[in-house]
Amino acid sequence: ALDRTGVRHAGSARTAEEANAVTMLQAGPAEVAHLAYTYDTNGFPLPDGQPWAVNLIDEATVLADARAARRAGADVVVVSLHWGTEWQDAPDERQLTLARSLTAARTGGRPDIDLILGTHAHVPQAYEKVNGTWVIYGMGDQIAGEMTNHAGAKDPRGNQSTLGRFTFAPPARPGGRWEVTKAEFVPQLFDVDAGRVVNLNRAIAQGAEVRAVRDRIRDIVLSRGAAGDGLVMGE
Repeated sequence: ALDRTGVRHAGSARTAEEANAVTMLQAGPAEVAHLAYTYDTNGFPLPDGQPWAVNLIDEATVLADARAARRAGADVVVVSLHWGTEWQDAPDERQLTLARSLTAARTGGRPDIDLILGTHAHVPQAYEKVNGTWVIYGMGDQIAGEMTNHAGAKDPRGNQSTLGRFTFAPPARPGGRWEVTKAEFVPQLFDVDAGRVVNLNRAIAQGAEVRAVRDRIRDIVLSRGAAGDGLVMGE
């Protein structure tokens, strides 16, 4: 279905050959590699004889794949990680530890990973610059039906999310790192009744009573000092 609509994808595969291929995207003049991994498969076993069907989080594998993507010509390496504790606003210790380790990895003085995008918690979590690399611990569920938390209660946080927007500039010298020149987040809400994603800043400008939701998302996103490193709320 993704192929039919022209949406590129990473993290799962139908063949071993597909699993070993790097998903490359063009963003302006930059070649961007997108890698994706999950901490678990919710107890479902991988298909017999198909260990490549889903990428599981393994630090050594993630770094090896990132370096392979760089060798394949990636200017920017983006890693999506399905991690963290569900319904928890703050990143857990495993997220923090893995983020520090992955962002510290370098080859020839250049970071192996340029951006980490987190999913899984169902709720927005903080953005943070770690070892000079931006990490979104949890974007929240950008598109989801009515959500029920672990206590069995309907939880509106499950329809709150952020969109990360990072502007990269070419390196000052050949072989250098593409640097983030602008880091933004856009607070969002999925309107279950209308079936669409709402930009909360635009909704406020149009008179919608969603300021408290927008401000809550903003406070969580900035809870680990990201504003001091230049993260701003986009329109």
